[in-house]
Amino acid sequence: MGFSDGRATAYDEYGRRPWDPDYKQPPKNQPDEWFTFHKFQGEFARLFGPYRRGRIFSTNGLEREKDPDDFHSYHLSLEHPRKNRG
Repeated sequence: MGFSDGRATAYDEYGRRPWDPDYKQPPKNQPDEWFTFHKFQGEFARLFGPYRRGRIFSTNGLEREKDPDDFHSYHLSLEHPRKNRG
């Protein structure tokens, strides 16, 4: 980040500075971020249902307003992936 007086500083997404030994490395002993992202998708699906909060317009037109049942079920399964493995 830069300041109006010309100074600049840097932090990674975990608040570490460039001279810290683990700068830009994921924290040790924490869940994988990809796992956490998918778990959040499952929680969001449970809390808000299959209807989209926002839609985008792509080359094929406006995106669906509601996820199909099988796709919504898939998202619901992401909240507790270990429980669903059997």
